[in-house]
Amino acid sequence: MTNSQQIKDDKNPMLDQNSASDIFNLEEDKLPHAELEKSPLNPENLKSMPQNVPNIEQNIQEETPNKFNLIQPIIDNIYQAIAQLQKDFEVKVKYDESKERTINALHKELQDYREDMVFKILRPLIMDITSIYDHLQLLTKKYGNLSESNSANSIASELTSFTEEIEEIVSRYGFEFYQNDSETYDRSKQKAQKIINTDDSTLDKQIVEHLRMGLQYQERIVRPETVSVYRYVSNQ
Repeated sequence: MTNSQQIKDDKNPMLDQNSASDIFNLEEDKLPHAELEKSPLNPENLKSMPQNVPNIEQNIQEETPNKFNLIQPIIDNIYQAIAQLQKDFEVKVKYDESKERTINALHKELQDYREDMVFKILRPLIMDITSIYDHLQLLTKKYGNLSESNSANSIASELTSFTEEIEEIVSRYGFEFYQNDSETYDRSKQKAQKIINTDDSTLDKQIVEHLRMGLQYQERIVRPETVSVYRYVSNQ
């Protein structure tokens, strides 16, 4: 064995005899004092780490409720703002619905007033025209019954043409002549100008003859149709 090998072998036992604390002390000697205090290798820091863990957990548990208490008023304000918006929205909807109903009611009243004004203005004129129409109807029936005379038939045809023109004229303004198709007397649309007594109960309230056309304005009865009606009278 050479001298160099003997020196190496002499050093190895010395390294084995160094403890972990000796190695730590060697590393400690290499660091400046200021850096050693901050270093994780500082023995004081290493000793306090297990003791600080419960304190850290306790601090987290204490800080969490505190932070929640700070946020809670903000959340409450948001909820209150949302509730107020909901309330304002409902009030606005109700106001809009009420406003719409008011507008519709005013529009209907204005429309009714307008139609009523038109009716009141036109009614006197239409009634005068209706009077002429009635006379023409009577003349048409009169000459229509004189079937033997060609001239009478020609006159009846001309009169019928006039009455049809009058019907067309009044219809332009919403008026209409009508004759109830039912053979039973209808008090709401007809007026019994002539009543004929009968002992036949099946003829009671049956129309005998249509005497004059009725007149209506947009389904409003202006003048009822005049008719003659049977009335049942018992002989007992």
